[in-house]
Amino acid sequence: MHAHKHPTSGQEHGRALRGAASITILFMAVELSVGAWSGSLSLFSDGLHMLLDSGALLLSLVALWISRRPSTPTMSFGYHRAEVLGALLSAFLILVVCGILLYRAIGRLGESDVVIQAGPAAVVAALGLIVNIVSLRLLAPQKDGNLNLRAAYLHVASDLLGSIGALASGVIILWTGWTPIDTWITFFIVALLVFNAGALIRDSVAVLMNSAPSDVDPVKIIETLKAIPSVIDAHDLHVWTVSHGRPALSVHLISAHPREVLQKAQSLLQETFHIRHTTIQIEHPDHFEIGRCFDCTDGKEVLVNPDIHGDHKHP
Repeated sequence: MHAHKHPTSGQEHGRALRGAASITILFMAVELSVGAWSGSLSLFSDGLHMLLDSGALLLSLVALWISRRPSTPTMSFGYHRAEVLGALLSAFLILVVCGILLYRAIGRLGESDVVIQAGPAAVVAALGLIVNIVSLRLLAPQKDGNLNLRAAYLHVASDLLGSIGALASGVIILWTGWTPIDTWITFFIVALLVFNAGALIRDSVAVLMNSAPSDVDPVKIIETLKAIPSVIDAHDLHVWTVSHGRPALSVHLISAHPREVLQKAQSLLQETFHIRHTTIQIEHPDHFEIGRCFDCTDGKEVLVNPDIHGDHKHP
């Protein structure tokens, strides 16, 4: 028995991604060029970050397009997890760029004669900050739409902090002439990137491993279902995430009143836990008998299905 209602695909997601990608790509070349010319590693790092952002935003668009393809008999859940795979790939790209930046920053630590054109670097960093603010405003309303959009938002958010760092580096060098600040700002940018990549990898792997959503308590679900009148027991509960914002659930309920229990269970799962895709199997009490739980140490009596060897359910 099934009850499911999929959220509609929002064209606003695509518009936000296309807008953010367009302005990021346009300014990326400016930051990379000026960063290389001025000798500002922090600005060049921010330019690489923008290059990564551009790739991540384009990757998000591709993943969004794939995820909107209709389901097929062999892909019964559709292609929604393309969003998760896109976010995971994006996180690994972040780590690759971090390795490049870290290698360059460590190599510069021993250099004492670094010349940095701080004025132009600071101006471009300030413009980059404005570009990132515009991109964030485009993506902010959509960032909770799915894991892929969240990845794109985090890319731009960390790039905004990188622009602030590059701007701070240019200003400090102009005022004090202390060029090592540029290298330390680069380390700061790398730390931000690694933190964001770690969060994306953790969340993506949780979805791919069919972990229960972080905002759903399976124990609470069992307790809620058992509290339904005429439900004797609830067991074999599985809660997972098809993709971000699309939780799914399957469960077995023991009851002599399947129609009433099914309707009540579907309503509770949707209203209390916001789970719309549910598979609920109602089993009649006559299929079970009182037996002993051989795996239990407390000697409790349990409901045993005699047709299934070793199967036992706690009432």
